Amino acid sequence: NGEGKVQQDAFVTYLENLPAITKREEITFTQERRVAIFNHVDADKDGAINLADFKQMFKRQFICKQQITLTDVFEIAKSKTKGKVDLNVVVEALGNPKKDESTGMTRLECKLVSSGKTGFVTMLGNGGTVFLEEITPFMTFATEMDKTLEKALKVVTDTSNFLKLKAADLTKAGMKGPLADARNELAKLRPKITVA
Repeated sequence: NGEGKVQQDAFVTYLENLPAITKREEITFTQERRVAIFNHVDADKDGAINLADFKQMFKRQFICKQQITLTDVFEIAKSKTKGKVDLNVVVEALGNPKKDESTGMTRLECKLVSSGKTGFVTMLGNGGTVFLEEITPFMTFATEMDKTLEKALKVVTDTSNFLKLKAADLTKAGMKGPLADARNELAKLRPKITVA
């Protein structure tokens, strides 16, 4: 559009025409899918795709699985410590991983996402220790799913405990009457909650 941005309409139209342009019908997408692709690529959600959005698709990020030293140069023997990369800190690759032949370790130039500090880290030790693990869409999905399941389990547990408490309170009620009926109804719910 002259500003280095591609608006949604232009991008969706391009994707619509792409099978004919490339003579590859297998890359035909529905209108809904074309819009979804645009929304995925529009990383900053400003309604247009710019160079930063485009580059974002190719960024490789890793999560630290075991604390590791951040150094100033690739070769460990010649390096000076710049800091530490702690457990669960996310780093962005600034190049491709390379094996240091003198040590047998795989090293990576990277930037700490949280601080912007750059340097080199060991991804894979010479004994097979994994220090960095690539963040993949599946990993992100699985982490979010685990959090959702954990929240749901807490709700079910809290509900089950509440029902147990109320059932215990209702044991003081006689064998007949509205409180006894309530106790019986609660007893019927407990197996359904336990199964959930």
